[in-house]
Parts: sequence; C-alpha cells; structure tokens
Amino acid sequence: MKISVVHAPILILILSICNLSAQHLDVEGHAKIIGNIAVHHPMDSTSVFIGTRAGEGMTFDISHYNNTYLGSNAGNQNADENNSIFGANAGINSHGSNSSFFGSFAGQNSSENDNSFFGAFSGFSNTTGDANSFFGSVSGYSNSSGAENSFFGFEAGYSNTTGSSNSFFGNNAGVANNDGNDNSFFGNDAGHDNKFGDDNCFFGNLAGYNNLGGSNNSFFGSLAGQNNTASDNSFFGRHAGTDNVNGTSNSFFGAYAGSHNISGSENSFFGQDAGYGNEDGESNSIFGFQAGFNNGSGNSNSFFGVESGFRTSGSDNAFFGYKSGRENTTGNENVFVGYEAGRDNQIGADNVFIGFQAGKDNDASNNTFVGRSAGTSNTDGHSNAFLGASAGFNNDLGEQNTFVGKSAGATNKNGSKNTFIGASTNLLTGNSIDMAIAIGYNAKVGCSNCAVIGGTGPDSVKVGIGVTNPTQVLDVNGSGRFRDVLALAPLNSAAPLYLESDGTLKRGNFSDRRLKENIHPLTEILEKLDEVNSYRYTFKSDPEHQQEIGVIAQEIEASFPELIFTDPKTGYKGVYYDRLSAILLQALKEQQILIRKQEDDLQKIHEEIKSIQTVLLIDK
Repeated sequence: MKISVVHAPILILILSICNLSAQHLDVEGHAKIIGNIAVHHPMDSTSVFIGTRAGEGMTFDISHYNNTYLGSNAGNQNADENNSIFGANAGINSHGSNSSFFGSFAGQNSSENDNSFFGAFSGFSNTTGDANSFFGSVSGYSNSSGAENSFFGFEAGYSNTTGSSNSFFGNNAGVANNDGNDNSFFGNDAGHDNKFGDDNCFFGNLAGYNNLGGSNNSFFGSLAGQNNTASDNSFFGRHAGTDNVNGTSNSFFGAYAGSHNISGSENSFFGQDAGYGNEDGESNSIFGFQAGFNNGSGNSNSFFGVESGFRTSGSDNAFFGYKSGRENTTGNENVFVGYEAGRDNQIGADNVFIGFQAGKDNDASNNTFVGRSAGTSNTDGHSNAFLGASAGFNNDLGEQNTFVGKSAGATNKNGSKNTFIGASTNLLTGNSIDMAIAIGYNAKVGCSNCAVIGGTGPDSVKVGIGVTNPTQVLDVNGSGRFRDVLALAPLNSAAPLYLESDGTLKRGNFSDRRLKENIHPLTEILEKLDEVNSYRYTFKSDPEHQQEIGVIAQEIEASFPELIFTDPKTGYKGVYYDRLSAILLQALKEQQILIRKQEDDLQKIHEEIKSIQTVLLIDK
C-alpha cells in the first residue's frame, strides 16, 4: 500500500489492494473514493464511492453531490445527486435523484427520481418510473414507467411495468400485475395474477390470487376472492367468495361467506357460511350463520337469521328469524318472519307466515298464518288464512279455511272451507267438518254447512239487527224477507213453528215414537191445574201498558217444572206455552173420564128412581 500527496490542498490516498490500480481519497474536500477505477473526475466534495467501478462515469459539478455508492459497478454512469446505491451493479446507468438502491442489480437503468429499491434485482427494469419503493428480491423487477408503487416481498410486483400507485406486501404479492393501478395487495400471493385490474384491495394469504382484470374489489382474509376475475366485489373473511369468477357487485362478510359463488351478482352475504353454496343466484341478501347455506341459483331472496333459508334454491323469498324457512328448497315468493317460521316448508309457494313457529310444518301454498304458532302443524292444506296465536294450530290437510282469533279453529285438522271468527271459536266435537261458520268468543259449531253466532251459557250473545242494544237473543227492528221456510221454536224444541215464504203459518210436530224413550203417561193433571190460575196483566217494561193474558210462571213451576225456563243472566222465568197443550189434553181426558163416570152415576140414579116410582104405583 502506498500513500502520497498528489496536489495540495488535496490529500490523495493511493491504495494498491489485490493488485488493483490506484484509487483516490480527498481528505480536505471530503470526497471518499475507494476502489479500482472509481470515478474519473474527483470534484464532488460530499460523495462516497466504494467498490470496483463504483460511480464510474459520474460527472462532478455543483449539481451532482451527496451520493453514496457501495459495491462493484454500483452507480456506474449515474449522473445525479442524493442517491444511495449499495450492491454489485446496483444503479448502473441510473440518472435520477433522491433514490436508494440496495442489492445486486437493484435499480439498473433508472432515470427518474425518488425511488427506493431494496433487494437483488428489485426495480431491475425501472426506467422512467418515479417515487417507487420496492423491498425484496426481484420485487418490481419489470417495472418500467410505473410510479408511486410500494412493493414489499419476494417477487412482489415482479411483472409490473406501467402500473402506478400500487401497494403490494407479501411473497409474490401482485407478481403478475402489469399495468393495473391503485391496487393494494397484502399477504402471501395476494393478487398474484392481477394484470390490469385497478382499484383493488386484497388482504390475506392468496386473497384475490387469480384476479386478472377485475377492478374495484376489496378482499380481506385468507383465500378471499381467490378465483375472482370480476369487479366491484367486497369479500371479508377466510375463504369468503373463494370460487367467485365473474360475479360482480357482491358483498360477502364472514368465513366462507359466498365461498362457492361463481357468477352470481349483486348479492350480500353476512355471517359465517352465509350463502356458502350460492353459485349463480343473484340479488340475494343473506344475513346470519349458515343462512342461505345451500342457495345455488335462487334469486332475489332475503334471509335474516341463523340457518334461515338453509336449503333453499327458490327465488323471491323473505325469511326473517332463527331457522325460518330452513328446509325450503324450491318454494318461491314466501315471507316467513319469526323463530322457525315456515321451517319445514320445501316446495310451498306464495305463503306469508309471521310469528313464532308460524307454519312450521307447512309444505303447501297460498297460506297466510299470522300469530305465535298459527298454522304450526299445517302440511298440505292450502289457501288458508289463520290470524291469531295458535289459530289453526292443528290444521293438517284442511284448505280454504279462515280462522281469526286466539286458538280459532285450533282443533280443525282436515276440515275445509270453514270460517271461525273470534277467540276459541272451534268445532264442537271431532276435527273435521266443512263449510261451517262460527262467530264470537268460544262459539262452537258441530256440523258441516252450519253457522253459529256466539257461545252458550255465559258465552252466549244477543244479536241485534237494526238496534244498538239488543235485549233478546235475536232483536230485529225492521222488516225482513226470506225465500223458503222460517222455523221458530225454543231451544231443543221438537215442535217448531214454520212460516212459509207465502205467509202461511204452520206448526210442525216431530213427535215420532221412534225418537223417544222413557215414555210415561201424565196423571192427576186436574188436581194440579186447580193450583194454576189465568190472569190479565201488563208488562212493566211496556210503556203502552198493553193488556196481556197468561199465567204466572211460579204457579206453573210448582206442579209442572217442565213448562218453565229461566234466563241464565237475569233469572227471570218464562213459560213454554206450546207445551201447555199436552197438559190441557190430558186434563181434558181426565175431565172426560169424570164426566162419563158422573153420567153413569146419574143414569143409575135415574134407573133407581124409576124403579121406586114403579113400586109406588103398584102399591096404590
């Protein structure tokens, strides 16, 4: 090693290392130049060049300063300032300023400014791209004019040429990107195949791996949107939208949400496994764990709740609630709202079920069940309308029924075309009648093609027509009309009064012996009738005090209780006047017997008198 002073005031340190030719060290001007053939014009006062041919070809003047080159050929032919170049062949032929190149062949041929390339061959092909940051072996290798990119990781952004404003972080992240812009890829192989897609955000291992030209996507999670090539999708969660290829405008949130979606578009899936099996179904909104799990090609569905619409492939359904519509397969245009509402429906369509387990077992169509457990057991009955808690609860095959009120029609199973309105309106017995009507609280109907208004006993009602405060069971104010026969009779009477439509009044008598049992003749009627009197009177409630003729119920009741009825609400007593005829008939018969006996007695007396007269005449 030799040291000599070449020119004052510059001290030049001449080194001979490994048989290399002399190098220069400017002590007073602060230019440090060490290495074989390092720079030809030692005029820079602020640069450091270390290595064979480091900074060779550098032009020194007042505009070229503050450069640091370390490594064989580092900064060779570089002609600008404020550069830091470290590594063999790093920054060869580069002309930009404010750049940092670290690694073998990093930043070769770069002619722009503000680049930072770290790693062997990073930014290798960069020419006019500026403001780039590449970290990792061969990161940004092919970048030529792309600007404002940040590539971190082995081969990150390897194929990028003109793409700008990209951020790739991770091994092979955005490795195939060519001219895509404004992308953010974070994770191993994230956005691996993206070439010209713009405005994408991929976060996670293999996220958006196969995206080629899809743009405006956001994928977060391992394998999220792995096979995507389309645009305007948002996938969040592990394996979310993994198989999506060309479906657009989708939003999948949750692990495996929309995992198998291929071409379905405009879907929103929220929750783990939500819309998992959707392939080409479109315009679906699915929220909840495994909601819409097996939806394949169903469109325009809205599922909210755990496992709601789990098996469906139908369309235009709205299921809201835990396991609502869970087993629905091909049923369309259903609305199920509530815990397990319509749970077992498979092919039923056009149903509306609202309430806890409403229509839970249903598999028919055109039903409307509203209320807790309304129509719960219905399977194949169609075109029913049940409104109220437990309304139509046990209906199975019955169809075209209308049940309104809590527990209305609850015992009906197979009866059809019935109308029950009012809480607890129901069948009197059994579980199957047709075309029956029951109206009013606890009204019971016991036959098909029958109508009942009101219950019995304390649940009975007064019906008013043309009046606001009816006082009788049927209180009518106004004229009426009927076209056949009107039958009038007390409850359970076997002898109704018939009024024909032509005005003829007839009395019927259903008194067939075959209909009767426990038959006993009436006796001693006359003696009992002696205790009964007939009266003329007026009713207190009659403002006109119209004279009436009749009997007193209490007098009749003592001897003939069968002729008396008592109003259950008021306690007032009444008389079945029609039944008096049987009493009077028997009284007439008893009286006739007395008359005949008296006639016989008189005849005997008359004969005795005649005998006496005959004897007297003979004696004379």
